[in-house]
Amino acid sequence: MKKTLMFFLFCFGLLGSQGAGAVEPNYRLDPAHSTIGFVAVKNGHVEVPGVFKKVAGEFRSSKTDQGERLEGGFVTVDISSLQTPNNPVRDQNIRNTFFEISKNPEWTQAQFSLKTPISKIALGAGKPSQEVTLQGTLSLHGRGISLKVPVLIAREGKKIVVKNQGTMTLPFARWDLKKAVKNLMKVCGHKTLQDSATLNFKLVFKPI
Repeated sequence: MKKTLMFFLFCFGLLGSQGAGAVEPNYRLDPAHSTIGFVAVKNGHVEVPGVFKKVAGEFRSSKTDQGERLEGGFVTVDISSLQTPNNPVRDQNIRNTFFEISKNPEWTQAQFSLKTPISKIALGAGKPSQEVTLQGTLSLHGRGISLKVPVLIAREGKKIVVKNQGTMTLPFARWDLKKAVKNLMKVCGHKTLQDSATLNFKLVFKPI
């Protein structure tokens, strides 16, 4: 139902095709204070919220005259950690029927990686949140799709916080999941299942 997030689920990866080891990180995701959630809609209007309980990530920044420059990094989501309210059977259906993680171990992970460094940001302590568009690739279900993700970035003490700006909608068809939508409808007995999901996230990074 919520393959988008996964993104994200985002979702926020900053190393692009170079891989996580290509850039030495100086910030790492704090999973205890970070959240990646989604909302799917079934049967016309029934919202089903959920979260991914296991996320990881890191990025590198460098000092500039403007404050700081995001060099590269990534955020990875463990789809097997997907959880909706009080319904473990539904969770298993989404993981195995929609995301099909039991068919391919690689589909257990979703990752967003930044392709274009972000230079015009000022992350000094006490400064307001900055509106930035992250340009990168969301790899999910064996397919990498380019995305532009509007976010708000701010420094809170020594930490850097990244939040989605506005509603982020991810259409399932872009990751070739139209058949998975039909399969999930059949297994769960839904009359309808929206062909996209909205994603929301708050990512907190601590200096290493």
